[in-house]
Amino acid sequence: RINFEEVPVALATAHVAEKADVAWRLSKVLSAQVDAAGLGSLYREIELPLTTVLAAMEDAGVRIDTYRMGEITARLAERVEELEAKAEELAGEPFLLGSTQQVARILFEKLGLTPGRKGKTGYSTDARVLRSIRHEHAIVDVLEEWREYSKLLNTYLVPLPTLIAEHDGRIHTSFNQTVAATGRLSTSSPNLQAIPVRSDLGREIRSAFVAEPGFRLLSADYSQVELRILAHVSGEPRLREAFARGEDVHAATAAEVLGKPQAELSKDERDVAKMVNFGIIYGISAFGLAENLEIPREQAQAY
Repeated sequence: RINFEEVPVALATAHVAEKADVAWRLSKVLSAQVDAAGLGSLYREIELPLTTVLAAMEDAGVRIDTYRMGEITARLAERVEELEAKAEELAGEPFLLGSTQQVARILFEKLGLTPGRKGKTGYSTDARVLRSIRHEHAIVDVLEEWREYSKLLNTYLVPLPTLIAEHDGRIHTSFNQTVAATGRLSTSSPNLQAIPVRSDLGREIRSAFVAEPGFRLLSADYSQVELRILAHVSGEPRLREAFARGEDVHAATAAEVLGKPQAELSKDERDVAKMVNFGIIYGISAFGLAENLEIPREQAQAY
């Protein structure tokens, strides 16, 4: 198997021409189906013009402060080693923190913690299981922190600098219009959207993405677009009124659910309402809400 750029020009030309011909033939069939579904204007006026914009964004790429990224990587790698040593100390023996089987043996056989779901390969040690036994032993916190840091290291901090293009010193991701089920854009090769934004460490990694001198990076987002659509489609009066008055709709929901004035709400209470709001849209169950918020299922059911 070889990269496409290594394929002889004659073969590459034939391959690309064939793809273009198939796309052209399909377009006639699919275009009629799009129009029949009443989506012609969406396709021609929004999605199709957007491809030009996305192509320009892919071509432009984004610059990384490699010194800053290297600094974060070194610090994180050191912390990962510390966590590995701490986990082995708490377990009383060396083991591979990245091995589900070895972690399960330490947690459930040696330390006797409460096991969760059991599959064909043994007991699960996924995030949900670890969260449920966090209070039983200090090693669980260490494992959770190790997983978070290792994922950031292996997924972003180590690979990203190797993906910088030599000709302009920038990373060129691919934007996908038709991958995410919600209709949002996604990115791949590399996926830059999955870098955590809510954790301090995630924000620190994001700070290594920088603008060229004399330019700025701009962050823009629709304001609670799903909830606005929900208010319109459902006609729910209190939700519509909250938007009409320009209120913080998550705070309004929290006040309604908890029976408290908005001025007395804590950030955590607003976050609960936010989870409830988006949970309703995407069909979350009381069990799922309880898991996400780490609250009793009865309380989640009440929400």
